[in-house]
Formats: sequence, C-alpha cells, structure tokens
Amino acid sequence: KMNLSGIWTPMTLCFLLLTVGCSAGTSDSDVSNISSAPSVTDNENVTTPTSASSDSVNSSQGGYLEPPSLADVKTYSPESTKQDVDIHRQEMADVPHGGTQLAGPALLQESGQDQNAATAVNRSGKTSNDRGEFEIVNYSSYSTSDIEEWVQLAESKMKTRRANVIAFIYPVGNPNRPEQPIEGTPFSAYEVLLQGEEVEAILDSLEDWFDRQPCIAEDDHIRDEHAEMYREWLERGADTSIQQALCPEARVIFMAITEMMRTKEPITEFQNFLMHEFYHAFQQDLADEGICRRKSDMHSANTIWMVEGAAHYFSTVIVSGINGFDDPISNILEEALFSYYEDGPSMLDGGAADKTGAAGLRLMIEKGLIDESSILDGSLFHACARELVFDSESSDIESIRDSWYRIEEIEGQYQFGPDVVRHEPGTHAGFDNSELETNPIVAGSEMKEVVYDEAHTPFIKYIDSKGLRIFSLEEVSDEFVRDVSASYASMFDLSSTIDQEWQDDLFKIMESSYVFQRTGYMDPDFYGQVREHPDRGPYRDEKVDYIWEVPHSSTPDQIGEVIEHLLHTITGIGFAKVFPDLWDWRDPESLVNRAMYEAIDKGHYDVSSYVLMKDDEEAYNQTLAQEFAYWLIMAEWDYFDVIGKSYSDIKDEWNITGSSGVKLNLPLGHDLYVDSIQKLITAPDKSFLTGLFAK
Repeated sequence: KMNLSGIWTPMTLCFLLLTVGCSAGTSDSDVSNISSAPSVTDNENVTTPTSASSDSVNSSQGGYLEPPSLADVKTYSPESTKQDVDIHRQEMADVPHGGTQLAGPALLQESGQDQNAATAVNRSGKTSNDRGEFEIVNYSSYSTSDIEEWVQLAESKMKTRRANVIAFIYPVGNPNRPEQPIEGTPFSAYEVLLQGEEVEAILDSLEDWFDRQPCIAEDDHIRDEHAEMYREWLERGADTSIQQALCPEARVIFMAITEMMRTKEPITEFQNFLMHEFYHAFQQDLADEGICRRKSDMHSANTIWMVEGAAHYFSTVIVSGINGFDDPISNILEEALFSYYEDGPSMLDGGAADKTGAAGLRLMIEKGLIDESSILDGSLFHACARELVFDSESSDIESIRDSWYRIEEIEGQYQFGPDVVRHEPGTHAGFDNSELETNPIVAGSEMKEVVYDEAHTPFIKYIDSKGLRIFSLEEVSDEFVRDVSASYASMFDLSSTIDQEWQDDLFKIMESSYVFQRTGYMDPDFYGQVREHPDRGPYRDEKVDYIWEVPHSSTPDQIGEVIEHLLHTITGIGFAKVFPDLWDWRDPESLVNRAMYEAIDKGHYDVSSYVLMKDDEEAYNQTLAQEFAYWLIMAEWDYFDVIGKSYSDIKDEWNITGSSGVKLNLPLGHDLYVDSIQKLITAPDKSFLTGLFAK
C-alpha cells in the first residue's frame, strides 16, 4: 500500500496502489497480452498471442513495426551540447507548434542506447491557472513531437484537469539475468543505457520541477525521499511503468522503454503505455483522503479495477482512433476474455486489473449504470464516485464482478450476451435513477464527506467545494463543516442570471491559488490564540476570517455568521482575483471602490467603527470593501430577516434594506451587483439554510 507521500511499502502488484497507476503493458519476460490492433504499416488484422516468451516473439507473428525511423526524430551527434536541445514550452489551446527555448537535459552518448535528442515539452492551458501544466522529458527513440501530439490529444478529451505533470521517458536494455528485483517496488533491473550525466540531468530537471510545485516545494522530506527513489530507478535501469500522485496537484510519471518494446512491438504498444499513464495523471481523486481512502482500502473496494480499467479503456479507445482501427470495444472484451482464461473470474484477487476492469466498466455502460463519457472525459475520477456513488457492496456492483467475463465471440466480434446486459429497473449502486441520469458521477456535491488529514495541522479536517477548501479545527463538529460546505455550494446554484463560464473561471482560480476558509469552535478566546493557517503546505495567505460554530446561538445568528464570512472570502479574494477591474479593493478605480465611496459619501455606509484599523492601510481597505460587498448583497437579496437582523440592528453602519433601495440610492452599487454578483452567485433558499442550522 501507499503512504501519503507516494512511497510504498513492499507489495506484489503495482495496481494495488491508490496514489500510483501502473501500466499493464508488456515486458520482455511476458508479452502475453500484445494488442490485437493491426499494423500501422499494412493495416491487416493481427491476432492476439495468448502466451509467448521473449525468446519466441519475433516479427513473423505479425503486428510488429520497425523502431521509429531516426528521420522522424531529432538526432544529435556525440559532439552536440546541451544548448542544442529544444525545450518546447507552448500554450495548450489555439497555439501553433513553435516557440522553443534552449535548455534541457544532457544528450545521449554513443554507448548502444538511442541516439536521439532528449527533449522536454511543457504545455499549459489557456492560462497558468486554467489547466495544469505538463512537461515531458524524452530520452527514448520515439519522436517527441509525436508524443507531444498524442498527450495533447488525450488531455483535450478531459472535462477538466488540474494537476501539473512531469513525465520521464527513457530507454533500458534487456532484463538482467538472473532477475534482479528492485526491493520495495514492482520493478526489476534492466541493462542501463543512460549515462551518469544524463541521470544527473534528469534529476536536476526533477528538482527544478519540485521547486515549481507549491504543495511540495518546501517539503524537504518528500523531495529527498522521492529523489533518492528515482535515482535508484534510473541508475539500476528499472523497468518502470508508473504514475505517482505526490499531492493532488503534482503528478510524476516514469516510463522505461525496453528493448522488446523498441524493436519487437508495434507502435501501438507504446501509444497505449503513454495514454494509460497520462490518464492516471488526469484522474483527479487518486490522492483523496478521508472516506474515499477508507473505502478504497476495503478488500471489496472498486478502486483497483475501476482506476486501472478506466485507464485501459481510455487508452484503447484513443489509440484506436489515432490509428484508424475499428471496434476498440471488441478488442477490450477480447483481452478481458483472455485474462479470464489465464487468471480466472476474480476481480479482487489477482489477475490483470486493467483488462478485467475495462470489461467491468463496459458492462456497467451497457447496463445503464454509467455513461461512457464519464470515463473518456475523466469526470468519473473527480469526486471518488468509484466508492462514494457506486457502492462496492451493492447488488449492481456484485453483478458486475460476477459477470464481467461472460463474453462471447459472435461473427468475429467480442460482446456480452443479451442475458448479461439485461438490467431490471431499480436503484443503481446506491443512487436513485433520476440522480444517476442527471449527474451520474458526482459524489454528493452538496453534502460531501469530511476529510481527515493531519498534514494540515492544526486544521485536521476539511471539505473541498467549488474551488474553496474549507478547513476545520478539531473541536468543530463534522455536521457543521458539512453545513458550511453545503451553504457555500448553494450560492452557486444555477439561475437565469448565472454565467457558468464565469463561475468555472472563479472555481479554477480559487483552487489553483489555494484559497481557503477556516472554521473554529465558539470564538478566538476558546483557543487563546488565532490559528492563522496550516503549519505546512500551500494554504497560507489566501484567506479572510473564521466562521465560528456557536452551539447556543439562534438559527438566524448562525446563518448570518456563515453567510457573512463566506461572502467575505468569495468577494474579497475570489472576485478580486478573477475580476480585478471590478473587484480589486487595492485599485481606487475599481468598481467596488467607486461604489463603496458612493455609499459612504451619500451617508448609507458608515465606516467609523473601523477607524482603529487605519494604521494597517491594506487591512483597512480590504475590510471596508468586504463589509460593503456583504451589506450590498444582503440588501439586494433582501436577506436581513434570514440572518436575524432588523433595521435597528444595522442602521448605525448600513441603512438600505431592499433591492429597490439600492437601485434608487446606489446606482454604482446596483451596477456592481448586476454586472458581476448576480452572474456568479445566487441567494441560497431560505428554508434550505434554516433546515441546515435549525437548533
């Protein structure tokens, strides 16, 4: 199993890891599951060998291609220097190829290994906050431009993507004999083809990448532990096929290209290998903790076969599309049937989890339990739906485990029989039909489970919702944290005025900026001192104030406590980051400042109670803008009764109580509301909030 840093304890099968995805590609010692896709050169169908040793496999079996021609890759002579290596750093969307920068790993020397440029590729989304960057360091004989194109294609299929990814692709020779397992890993030592300086160049690029990952940049323990592990893999020629989630936002891929893959196997094997590992990097919830982790650790968990099966399903479909092959689903089921013949029917004990899992997912699709699109766009792995939506103990999932191998060959096509796919109407894996149809892969978006994680002490639990991490101190009840999360999510319910693209931009930038909300018990005096932020990690400065759980307060007062301070965070940080021309309180010309001073000058917003804060000009200006936004929204929503405030309660600071009053007296404030606020958030249903916080 894996600990949180991604370092594993001894194990037997790489796909048992939750934060690591391992390709089930062929190796030099076992090529029993070579793809049945036709040769790219002759486009003739090729049968899948059911069992073969490395000694018996040769090009006469069909389907094998020559290694990539050196004419198709950038080659460098031994006299070349580091400065000759291209580093491609391009924008992901709507940007043509080009824009190189000279830097990068040392070149391969003539010692029997591939004589091609080691190139790195760094792609980002439309902005640095839109989709996580990926970087490819390629020492293999496969063309970097081809790899770049294939990964770009895979990424384009994802509904969303957040992690930064670095991938190392490097050659190894033949396996050492006798076999030399690398202790504590699923890998074995192969003939080393990289030179010492090339290993150092790879590790240097890794350290540089570490420096750019906020979640691990200052964590010397994780950095040193992984760097030492990666050094051993490279120096011993480990036959790696692995993706590691060092944290949800930072993923590392290692892919060793064996002599067998380079010289005997079709190009489709490498393409499948590449797509498989990158799909794991695109699975967003592999590092999720709390209930997701606990359920994933159960023997009957869906995690292994769904995670690996989805990667195999995706790679097979995408590679078939790249090469113009017909019917990838038949190929998936054919491979699953061979796996059944070799390893038996169990999904949970041994066998090729990627092959069996892909068949299981296909059966779920045909039974109407899941949409294929949620696999192909990665959204199945956004919120631990594999465990939290699809209950591993349900009759539906038990049926999948019992039937995934009931595959028939009919006129050359592999498919499930009609008796297997028949499904009686009822609840699906613990989900009712209507909810499954409208959102089959969201694991309780309004009422998420609390995640316990001591990595962020003193905040030992949290919930992530719509770009915001809601942290909690230990004394706060789980129910209260869930209620705060539900209140926050309800502000983003869709209405006729909502602009979903604006909302998506807000969520992405808040998440990538590590914006967080703190919750505590009673008040600051309960703790003696205010806990500013977690002791470690990237959540540091992007916060405003606490939300306090006050057990003996009235329901309206508790609602007011929650709504006010959530709005401070949303407007003071979120809106200010995404729409600075409207909401940057540091800019005197921003609309929020002009609207605020309109209210002050007209006598509708009295800021005299904040005069003691003037010594800290930045805190003073931010507080005035946040409080103004709060009062403005409460008036536009006509919400004062919900938060338990009468006119006499608020008049000393704010004296407008309805939307019509705002429109009449504060035209700039009303413009701010119409032009931005109502496009991003909506007033939560009053009865919904009352139900959450009823005493």
